[in-house]
Amino acid sequence: DPVTRKRIDDVSIQQTWRAMEALVHNGLVRDIGVSNFNARQLRALIRTARIRPAVNQVEAHPFLPQTALLDVCVTEGVTLVAYCPLGSPGRDRKEAGEPLLL
Repeated sequence: DPVTRKRIDDVSIQQTWRAMEALVHNGLVRDIGVSNFNARQLRALIRTARIRPAVNQVEAHPFLPQTALLDVCVTEGVTLVAYCPLGSPGRDRKEAGEPLLL
């Protein structure tokens, strides 16, 4: 960042989350969430968070159902939000012969 002279690597997820919690406390936003967190990252954040993430947005669809992550989200009270719910045909993990959904 040219203003603060901080590198993104110098700011932890917990520090970022504390700043986001301040937005809630100051009435600037109602809810805060995360994106692309795996189960380990989500649990680690929840252990230190004052405000639980409302959502975790991840790629999820019939060919990448994310069932284990969904189980963690349900247990922890975090809504899992899917992006690419009908698949992502250009993804590099596509198996040979996998049908297109669209």
